[in-house]
Amino acid sequence: VWRKNRLYGTDGEFTYHSEKLNAESWDAQNWVLRISSSGKNTNEMTGIKAFGDYLAMFKEDVIKMFSGENFTDGFLIDAVTGEGARSGYSIIEIPSRRYGNILAFVTSLSELKGFNGTKNLINLSDPIDNILRSYARDRVPYISAVNYKNNNQYYATLTNGGSKHNRI
Repeated sequence: VWRKNRLYGTDGEFTYHSEKLNAESWDAQNWVLRISSSGKNTNEMTGIKAFGDYLAMFKEDVIKMFSGENFTDGFLIDAVTGEGARSGYSIIEIPSRRYGNILAFVTSLSELKGFNGTKNLINLSDPIDNILRSYARDRVPYISAVNYKNNNQYYATLTNGGSKHNRI
């Protein structure tokens, strides 16, 4: 993710960023942020996304927001605890007339939630939760999504069995 003239990436519990204006320069000793949590299935970061002036960092049981130019001068906000994204590929920013811009994502329970920077997640999939829960739960980490901007719609790939996604 590119944010504030730095490239951000994750590995396990750690989030790194490059030197300013140099995406090829990484110093793992100085530019590291570690986020520990209990983790429902894993303690690893599941995704990161630039969100306004912040960097939203997801695990499957927590969402944190980072503000600042770099990890040594910035600060971390505990935004949501108990829920988060299971698939980083499902985290998509979409505009909402009701909530402003939100990050839509799929949880470990195959629910579609929205994050608008507050502690309360927005339930986006209530009418179709039973359908979503019928899909293969072990394939949730591989769900990919896009925002179809022409119709302002969120599309996600799912599977009802097997190893290939066969539903949108």
